[in-house]
Amino acid sequence: MQDQPGQPQLQESINEKVLSDNLEDIAAYTVEKHEFLDESPLSPEQSEEAKEFVLKALWHTVKERRKRRLKLLERCFKHADEILHEVVRGA
Repeated sequence: MQDQPGQPQLQESINEKVLSDNLEDIAAYTVEKHEFLDESPLSPEQSEEAKEFVLKALWHTVKERRKRRLKLLERCFKHADEILHEVVRGA
């Protein structure tokens, strides 16, 4: 979105630190669950590599969701402008 005079400064909807901690926990849990269910422990190197791979994929998903959120906000601003123009014309 382009910055315009008087445009509201929208806040992030999620705390970045909390999100980071949660994604790291999810990645670690996923690897541990795999090891438990498959009864095949990974080497420390494999485990760390798997966690990093899962974490990277999760961050990719988060980035894609952020892009979608920005597009939604842009549509909201455009729709609000359209509604305002209709109201003003009708008054």
